[in-house]
Amino acid sequence: MDALVGAIAGLIGVIVGVAAQSLQAGRGRRWQVDDQKRASKEARADRLWQERRVLYARCMESQTDAAGKFQWTWLTKSALPPTPPAGEDSPLYRTTSEAQASLPEAIKAVTQCIAEVLLITESEDVMAAVNGYLGAMQAWDPSQAHRDNPSASSQGIAFFQGLMENHKAFVLAARQELQLQPASAATPSMAPPSPRTPPSGPSSGRQRALNDDQR
Repeated sequence: MDALVGAIAGLIGVIVGVAAQSLQAGRGRRWQVDDQKRASKEARADRLWQERRVLYARCMESQTDAAGKFQWTWLTKSALPPTPPAGEDSPLYRTTSEAQASLPEAIKAVTQCIAEVLLITESEDVMAAVNGYLGAMQAWDPSQAHRDNPSASSQGIAFFQGLMENHKAFVLAARQELQLQPASAATPSMAPPSPRTPPSGPSSGRQRALNDDQR
């Protein structure tokens, strides 16, 4: 009888041990699956952050480049004679001609960037800012930029203010979405592009600022 009881007790012990091992293995597998899911989620979040950072920096650069070309074109049409003096090779006219010729491509680049931003962002502030910039850009009416229009100066100022306000709003919203700046922080101060700057792209200082945003 004692032997039978011992055998039954041993069998029960084996069953309990196997069950405990199975339960522990199940927990281990669940923990492993959870760890893998968490690691995969973190990896996707990191890739998305990097993609947004690169895209937002490119969009900021394209906005700044387009604003410079807009400004050169408006000032040229509203302030300069249509052609330089006869026989004069003017660097100013060459620069303004290049800006006018490249403006359509700059507008296209901004529009494409905005479309890509709207696909990847989860921030309503970012959406509002890039849509606002697009709306401000669509207000461009070069037919009003001529020397006989007494309102040319005020219309140009209003147009560029619309561009820069939405550009600053985008910079702030993008930095907040990337968690590079607290949500309560003030809008960063960004001066409009100077018409003295060649319109081929942002200045080296602005480029360094964009690079700093990416760090």
